[in-house]
Amino acid sequence: MKNQPCDLTGYSHSPHLIKEIALRNGFQMEYVSSMYYEYRYHAIFSKTA
Repeated sequence: MKNQPCDLTGYSHSPHLIKEIALRNGFQMEYVSSMYYEYRYHAIFSKTA
C-alpha cells in the first residue's frame, strides 16, 4: 500500500479501509495490484501473533 493515494477513485472498497478493519480484528493485510483480472487488487490476510 506504499505510494498509493488515500482517495482511490474507481475502487468499490478502499484498500486503506479494509486494512484498518483487518488490523482492528488481529489480522495483517497485504495489498497487491491485479494485472490480469477485472478486479483491481488482491487483499491477502494473515493472522498476527
